[in-house]
Amino acid sequence: MEKKKLILLLLSCAVITEAHAAYQGHVYVDSNRNGIYDKGEKVLKGIRVSDGLNVVKTNAEGVYTLPGHKRERFIFITTPSGYRTDNQYYRRINGTGQTYDFGLQPWKGRIKPNGSHRFIHISDTEIFNTENQEDWANNIRDYAANENISFIIHTGDICYENGLKNHIHLMNTSNMDCPMFYCIGNHDLVKGKYGEEVFENVYGPVYYSFDFGNVHYVVTPMAGGDHQPGYTKEDVYRWLKNDLAQVPTGKPIIVFNHDLLTSGNEFVFGIDDNEKINLNEHNLKAWLYGHWHNHFVRKQGDVLTISTATLDKGGIDHSTSAFRVVDVDQKGDVQTMLRYTYINKSIETASIANDACTMTSDEKIPVSVNTYNAVAPAIRVTYSCVVDGNTVLPETQLTQNTDWNWSGMAKLPADCKGKRIFITAKALFNNGETAISRSSFVYQPEEIGKTPRLAWTRNVNANLYFSSPVVAGGKVYVASLDEDLKGEGAIFALDAKTGELQWRYPVRNSIKNTIAVDEGTVFAQDAEGYLYAIDSQTGKLKWDKKMDVAGLPVLVDGLTAANGIVYAGSGKAFGAYNGKTGDAVWLNKGWPQGEATTSTPLLANGVVISGEASTATTHKRESCFGNSIKTELRIEAQHRHMTVICFMLLRANLYLSSTAIRGKSLSVKSYHSMSKSIRPRWSRIN
Repeated sequence: MEKKKLILLLLSCAVITEAHAAYQGHVYVDSNRNGIYDKGEKVLKGIRVSDGLNVVKTNAEGVYTLPGHKRERFIFITTPSGYRTDNQYYRRINGTGQTYDFGLQPWKGRIKPNGSHRFIHISDTEIFNTENQEDWANNIRDYAANENISFIIHTGDICYENGLKNHIHLMNTSNMDCPMFYCIGNHDLVKGKYGEEVFENVYGPVYYSFDFGNVHYVVTPMAGGDHQPGYTKEDVYRWLKNDLAQVPTGKPIIVFNHDLLTSGNEFVFGIDDNEKINLNEHNLKAWLYGHWHNHFVRKQGDVLTISTATLDKGGIDHSTSAFRVVDVDQKGDVQTMLRYTYINKSIETASIANDACTMTSDEKIPVSVNTYNAVAPAIRVTYSCVVDGNTVLPETQLTQNTDWNWSGMAKLPADCKGKRIFITAKALFNNGETAISRSSFVYQPEEIGKTPRLAWTRNVNANLYFSSPVVAGGKVYVASLDEDLKGEGAIFALDAKTGELQWRYPVRNSIKNTIAVDEGTVFAQDAEGYLYAIDSQTGKLKWDKKMDVAGLPVLVDGLTAANGIVYAGSGKAFGAYNGKTGDAVWLNKGWPQGEATTSTPLLANGVVISGEASTATTHKRESCFGNSIKTELRIEAQHRHMTVICFMLLRANLYLSSTAIRGKSLSVKSYHSMSKSIRPRWSRIN
């Protein structure tokens, strides 16, 4: 009887072993780069290896052993800092072998001795139906080489089967000459046995980790998408828990995902209240994502959250095509900088126009030069002046104001009056390349104020976007972007005659659209949903308030003010606010906040007209809405295409709406009463 029990026990163990076979292998330095572990090659101790659930470390002989599990698909390593793998940090479990070795190559030149380093973040390239991708890919490759980039991360939406199969040839560790990592996005979950099948066949596991410098980086998958994923939240949670258990206490963590985990300050990931991980307790420093096609950086408690729009076609809010450079210091703290694609050694003198230059009252000439190169920053910009073949002003260095602009003051000799001045601007970029621009003007100080000419130029040490200048009371008001959260977001007042700065009021984040002036107050709203009322003369804050906008999408709407009321916000937070107190007079109840709503409300005939773009979650079509200026009562007109630009002409109860981007359409519609829907009078589609 005892013998039978023993036999049964042995058979049971055999079944378990067959179902969950142990995996083992070496992690080593592949000195001859043949992909095979050869006797004598250096082995690496303490390297983390996972089967997608369990996480272990290699021993002194560089050997690991893993038990496997029911849902196993890959064996993968946490690539250690100072090494790279040429996209071979994973091995697919093929069902026939149980040994999987990992060969690494040293990669230390782009990490500073204190562990600080920099990487490139891109997202949402969506190449499934686009051409000439090599242009922006080459921008990244060249910038990475010029600026000592440690690695490149793509946070998803490569897009559909065609994009997934081709992007790996466009960007990989070998042709980028630095480690290249990928996340899975919602449009990367495509038809197959399970949503991530194609992604896994090309890019490997959908969750994994790697180390650079003093930081532990974690890649996690989008929760869902176009097709049902095979992985579950439970799969990701249990692996992540085991992964973080192997990370030394206090080591900084940075997470990559296609979307943002939360709009709050607590980054908690888990299955339920009993099984969860508070990432803040693991020294989470930053969360990088895409998905929303916006450039948007904000601080959520102690965590910096960073969204980067597309680098090949710009943002859904029409923001400029760019990739993001992320600097990480020895403590894991992060700073970012956008780099704009498709710009090749551009240089232009902005302070010369129509054969004339700007000039101060003491006959000094402001010199303003815009210059940019996608693959390397400008490090020195100079100008020189020549008259009749003779140099009258030698090469003189300008001062940098922004990533685009450099400026200075020139004083020409008195005998140059009435003569043509040839000015040469020269930019030196960090990779050694140069750009030169030559322009000319006639130096005629006596003509100032007599003939139409450029009166002044002024750089506010920040970039401007949709914030059109507003002229009121002898001042020009503008507002700026802060796409890297460096304190550059502000409202400015300039003297309308001289361009001199009168005051500057700092705001919390980018102001991405129009501002307004009414009854001695400047109104603006920033990307986080804060509404500001600033005294137009003194620049002092009268009041500000956080509107109840969604955490995402980013607030990119404009605002309008008239008769003591400011019309601001978006979606259910759009409404009429008292200009003196900030109190809501009424709030919209009829339409939700949408993506890329770049319209500015228009007031006419007792109606405030605004827009709302489609949303990925509700799949609503783009619409224009009219709300009564006295109540939230609304009317609606829907449009056929995404990215709607509305030009409203309210004459005899008519307004004209033009839809752009995908085809052309023209329609005129009339409204009859605030309780009836808008009906087309006629329409034409070309």
